[in-house]
Amino acid sequence: MKRRRGQLLSKCCIAELIFCAILYFLTGAPVSLVLVGGVAQAFILPFLLIAALYFRDKQNDKPSLPGRVWSVYLWLSAWLCQQWGYFNDIKNLRFFLDPLDPAALWLFF
Repeated sequence: MKRRRGQLLSKCCIAELIFCAILYFLTGAPVSLVLVGGVAQAFILPFLLIAALYFRDKQNDKPSLPGRVWSVYLWLSAWLCQQWGYFNDIKNLRFFLDPLDPAALWLFF
C-alpha cells in the first residue's frame, strides 16, 4: 500500500510538471500566470483561515488551547488576512478590467 501511494505521488508530480509546462507554452506569458496564481491564492485564503480556526477550536484538546489574548490575536489576524485578500483580489481584477465597462462588473460580486 505504501509503495503504491509513493508511485501515485510520483506520477502526480510528473503530471503536474507536464501540465505546467504545457500551460506555459500555450500562453507564453509567465507574468500573467503568476498573477493568476496570486489571485487564486487570495480567493482561497478565507477558506484556509476558516479551516484553521475550526480545527483549532473543534479538533484540538481543550487543555492545550492557548489563552484569551492569543485567541483574540488569532481572530484579529484571520480577519485582517481576509480583508487583505479581498483588497488584493479587487485590485488585481481591476487591472484586467476596463473601469468604464459595466458588463465586467459581475466579476466583483
